[in-house]
Amino acid sequence: RGEVAYRSERLGDVATHLNAYLKNSKVLGEANPSNANYILGYTAVKNQDYKNALQYFMQVNTTDLLQKLDVQNRMGDCYYMQKNFAKALELYNAVIEAKTSGSDYAIFQKAMIAGAQSHASDKIALMRSIETQYPSTIYYGDAQMEIANTYLSNEDYAAALPYLEKIINDKSVEGLKPQAYLKMGISQYNLEKENDALNTFKTLLNKYPQSAESEDAIDNIRNIFIEQGKPAEYVQFIKSSGKNISSNEADSLTYSSANLQLNSGNKEKAL
Repeated sequence: RGEVAYRSERLGDVATHLNAYLKNSKVLGEANPSNANYILGYTAVKNQDYKNALQYFMQVNTTDLLQKLDVQNRMGDCYYMQKNFAKALELYNAVIEAKTSGSDYAIFQKAMIAGAQSHASDKIALMRSIETQYPSTIYYGDAQMEIANTYLSNEDYAAALPYLEKIINDKSVEGLKPQAYLKMGISQYNLEKENDALNTFKTLLNKYPQSAESEDAIDNIRNIFIEQGKPAEYVQFIKSSGKNISSNEADSLTYSSANLQLNSGNKEKAL
């Protein structure tokens, strides 16, 4: 009943049924105390109760290698979320050394710890190694994004671009593409490539109009048009995108753009 409740996402029932089973447990095939603790551990993780999740996972006693490695990763996660990085690393390293299922994830988490400890170069090296050691890893896109994020946090926009391009060009990481387009546009803008940034933001808006990043793209497009002294082109662009813009907002943009150009000494663009 506990396993059925878990599969049905009835997490409260999981704890009730499985804890009752553990008080008077009987081994019937896969119904055993080890698997009960395994499911309880995952349930606690889903509830973000990492302290109790750790205790459940510690009681899993299995001869199945893949399950054992999975438990080590989950225990590593519990320590990671409680910022006990030394214990987390010990467990992740054990999984990495096994060089099998879950090892790519363990490398990813080890890289995240390096980042949390301000070891940017170590984080980047570890993230890069995931693709090299496990070409078909499901963490490919996330690793590329984390490398890009690390460069972006250090304002190394040029170095971030190739990793954002990898995400954009990979069909298997569609969910990360709106974020990649936004960060690419911001990088291009900071590298004073305003027209490239404008095209990137427009692509984001056209391909992913319903994404959370689309609103940020609009803000950036507006800022670029205003800085270029082209408020009318922004208004035209917004209308062509099927979005509304009031006459008051359009007038305000014209004023803001003219004022910016005057302050920058560009009198001709201000007129």
